[in-house]
Amino acid sequence: GRATLLICILFACAVAFFRRRMALLVTLVCSFLFAIAAVNIFSQQINTHAPNFIARSVQMVMLEKGTSYGGIVGSQDSRNAARDQAFIEWRGDDRIFLIGRSVYKITAEEAKHNTDKYGMDGFVMNAVWTARTHDMTSELLLQYGLAGFLLYIVSYSMVIIFFYRLYKNIPHSEGVCKALAGTMVLYLPPMFISQIIGGGYLPLVSALFIGLIRSHLISQQRIEENRVSHGTPYHPSRVRI
Repeated sequence: GRATLLICILFACAVAFFRRRMALLVTLVCSFLFAIAAVNIFSQQINTHAPNFIARSVQMVMLEKGTSYGGIVGSQDSRNAARDQAFIEWRGDDRIFLIGRSVYKITAEEAKHNTDKYGMDGFVMNAVWTARTHDMTSELLLQYGLAGFLLYIVSYSMVIIFFYRLYKNIPHSEGVCKALAGTMVLYLPPMFISQIIGGGYLPLVSALFIGLIRSHLISQQRIEENRVSHGTPYHPSRVRI
């Protein structure tokens, strides 16, 4: 994406801060400042010779933009137009305003035809029909209305709170599970910001992590129960599973 380097900086510094590794945090900040300086020093070479996916990912920290940045600007203009049109349709009907109108069926061939024939207008048409505007707020309001939007915000917040409480309750002896829960605490808030900017919903990896943590804790509990049955002292876990 267009902000890959910035996202990497954010996650790395968040992990160091969350684990209270201040020396590591200072080292990371200095390293990333050096990386940003290097990107700007060699900006001409990057913009001229680097593959597009690499040049595109560092444009946001460059002072001298390359041709990749033009693609970013054009893409953002299209997304902004789709978002604005979605808001117009959302506000134009009381039913849609309250509970949304879901999505309309459109095939890949129809979507390509609209884009090829009408350009940005075709992109906006496809985005509004499918409610894929690359902007989470307008997507939710158009599909599920104000009620669904508020429900999503509450649900997302509850998932973050769940993982935070899980992280606090898992004993340090269960390092893998504690690390998985802590990872989601760090991952979900910036992903929410990313979704507002680029679209998308609650990452499915949240459910995967819950399954992994739960299965591991259950297996550890069974191991402890087997130890008890063989006369080994049992130390109950503080985690409710």
